[in-house]
Amino acid sequence: MDRNRKGQLWKTDSGHIQIWHNGRRLIDYKILKQAGQEAVSAQAGGIDTLREHSKAQKAVLANASAA
Repeated sequence: MDRNRKGQLWKTDSGHIQIWHNGRRLIDYKILKQAGQEAVSAQAGGIDTLREHSKAQKAVLANASAA
């Protein structure tokens, strides 16, 4: 998860993460059980924290949309 961009969808072991806004140090994202569903939870956190979580969940980019 090197370049988080608005609209990206990442597939993880437990579901999906959708990026909806990112800044210099903070990022807003939604955690989904399945792609296309409404968010189970919306989160805001540090980019480094999300990167570590994504590595632990073995996240792979599911789409290449970028804003």
